[in-house]
Amino acid sequence: MTTGETRSLGSSRSAVGEGCELPLDFDIGAEVFCSDGRCGKLMRVVIDPATDNVTDLIVGKGFLQRKDRVVPVSAVAGAAGDAIHLNLASRDVKALPEYREIEFRVPAAGWESSRYKPENVRYWMTNYGGIADVAVVPARKQRLHTGVSFDLRVVGSGTPVHDAEGTLGEVDHVLVDCKEAHVTHLVVRRGLFRDYRIVPVELVVRVDESGIYLTPGLDRLSNLPLYRPRGR
Repeated sequence: MTTGETRSLGSSRSAVGEGCELPLDFDIGAEVFCSDGRCGKLMRVVIDPATDNVTDLIVGKGFLQRKDRVVPVSAVAGAAGDAIHLNLASRDVKALPEYREIEFRVPAAGWESSRYKPENVRYWMTNYGGIADVAVVPARKQRLHTGVSFDLRVVGSGTPVHDAEGTLGEVDHVLVDCKEAHVTHLVVRRGLFRDYRIVPVELVVRVDESGIYLTPGLDRLSNLPLYRPRGR
């Protein structure tokens, strides 16, 4: 999985914590427990697109946490079903980097002016529109993930999955090898009646801000194994 060329999805900082059981099932939305109690929910996973590895988890604020935090995958002791257990106390999680998403607009590629080039301009967005009186036109949306390195990609529930013909569905789970934190499969949710398909990571050819792209010729996922979520 790469940001611009075809490579495989796997980081040197990916050792998972002691006590981890195989395999890891990172179910987006699962409850996350610190050693002293429930500390939030799994909101997203952070993937190194030059490898197949999960590097961090984004743990959403909960009873013991008031901010979203970037938790290294090495802090995971186990993950299965609807629960993820960390080998950290809540006070340790509070010391980790805060995660926030900031949305802004930049001029479309190729746009030029006498004073500025596209890479020199950012048009910040709020709930009420842009903060400037005049919008930058033409423009495209950009999203900045604070607390996460620029060379990594953030994947969450609803991240679109595409092939050459269009959108196939959305990410629901990320299945990870415990020993290396190596992504082995994605569980893709599709259709009105929630059909879930298991996609081997070898079929991923690219990941970028617009989603995950699969190799063509999959017959729109119908030939891939079904995943049967518990309790759904």
